[in-house]
Parts: sequence; C-alpha cells; structure tokens
Amino acid sequence: MVFCRKKEHVKELFELFYQCLGPKGYYSPTGEEPEDDRTRLFAMYHKKTHKLVKSTIETEFRKENGTVRIVFCTIAFGMGVNVKGGNIVIHLGPSSGLDDYLQESGRVGRQKDINAHALLLKYKGCTRSRNISREMKDYVLNTSECRRVMLLKSFCSNPTANTLIPHSCCDVCAKKCRCLCTCKNEQCSCEKTCDVEAHQLDFEKQLLKLLCPQKVHTEKTSAQLHESTKLTSKQKAT
Repeated sequence: MVFCRKKEHVKELFELFYQCLGPKGYYSPTGEEPEDDRTRLFAMYHKKTHKLVKSTIETEFRKENGTVRIVFCTIAFGMGVNVKGGNIVIHLGPSSGLDDYLQESGRVGRQKDINAHALLLKYKGCTRSRNISREMKDYVLNTSECRRVMLLKSFCSNPTANTLIPHSCCDVCAKKCRCLCTCKNEQCSCEKTCDVEAHQLDFEKQLLKLLCPQKVHTEKTSAQLHESTKLTSKQKAT
C-alpha cells in the first residue's frame, strides 16, 4: 500500500506505473485476458473512486494471491483491511497523526515469520499542513530518538525497542548499530560495524529498475532518429 496525502499524487503514481509497465502491468497467464481493472496488478483508491472498483480492490487486496498487488490510496482506503502476505507500507508524506500512521502501517505484517516494513518518504513542504499534529511533525523531523519508541509512547507507559537488532528497528537505530563490531574497548577500529546494507529496503533502486526500460527505449529512439536525419542529409547532399 502506498498512502498519499493528496489525490493528485495518487493519480500521478498510477499514471507512472501505467506508462512504464505497459502490458507487464496486467495478469495474463494465457495472453488472452483483457487489460482492464480485473487484471491490472496495481490500482488507485480515493474518495471519488467508483463503488464497484472500490469493492473489487478491497476483495482482491485481501486475498493472499489476489490480482491487485499495489494500491495507491488516500485515507479513504477502508480501515481494518487485513492484507494477507503484505509486508510493505509506503507513505508519501506524513499522516495526520501518529495514531493514523500506526493504524495505516499496521495493516500489513500480520505474519510472525515475515518482517514488515514501513517507509515514510518526505518531500518539500510535506509538514506544512495544519491538519498534521505536532507529534507527527516531530516524528518526521526526528533524527535521534528510536521511531518505534516514539510510536509506542501513546500506548505504553514504558515503551522499549531492545528486543530488536538496531538495524532491524528503524533508520535512527540503524545508524547507531554496531552488530559487526568485535572491538573490546570503546575505540572502534573495525572497517565495517554494521550489516544494515543487507537488510535495508532500497526503494530508489527498485524504482530505477522500473524506469530504466523506458529510458533505454527513449534513448534508442532518439539515436535512431539522429541516424535517420544523418542519412537523409547525406542523400540530399548526393
């Protein structure tokens, strides 16, 4: 699930996937299935989405092997949706409050044997809205306190994150992790102190993999047009 504060962002992301994936954005095991809402692997969900489309998205997204694998949505996406097998929630901009953020992030990761990940992407001016609570803004701007502890403060009198390896907890804890350090004194001489790189989600690389085919196609087309222009110029010269 990709939660967006603005409906415009939902539409832009949907359009990006639609253009970049093309036919690959549909489930077509026989090659004869129609390319429409019934077979599309991604969907968008907001307040003005048609009721029938909403129902289809909710039904498919609840299934462990449903057709819809990615939903770009606003807070209109129904509360209490249990996503079987889901393990990633992305927020493009902060939620209105910590309670909302915890509720939205908690819709995945219901399986104990699979790690779940919550990724909050910031953009310029994303915390300016008056509808965002002070606690949520502090969470976004925080660079020193464990994020799990910050989220649990509202629900626990004495929250702790000591049960997790630091690099598996949050980005703040990951920067302090020394799981590979073997030094016995305070002064560290290890070349590498943490194995965090093997555990982090590399969202940018995945996005580049999606965009590269379109970029390569564009570059090839430009090169072909350039060569065609050169040939035409030579023909005119002769």
